[in-house]
Amino acid sequence: MRRRSRAPCGRGCATVPEFARIRDLTAGIKQSVMEEGSAGAERTAEAAATLWRARAAADASFPGGDATALLADLGKRVEAVYDEERSAIADLRALTR
Repeated sequence: MRRRSRAPCGRGCATVPEFARIRDLTAGIKQSVMEEGSAGAERTAEAAATLWRARAAADASFPGGDATALLADLGKRVEAVYDEERSAIADLRALTR
């Protein structure tokens, strides 16, 4: 399977090598499927197994335990920011008409 060139992925990949590995494996699988189709099925399956092991290891090493509650809280906070921004834009629109 050909590896895709590394694209920037923000600070997360630089500070958490597991993220870079997971990203590279995911991109490599996608590229292999797009370019080789079923001809690269065996290599793709091996890469997918490696990807799932890497994801499981990253999940197990997450210092916060189960991230479900953390992500749910983050989602609520992002939604609140979105609502405030929409309200502010509506106020600005009313002022500029």
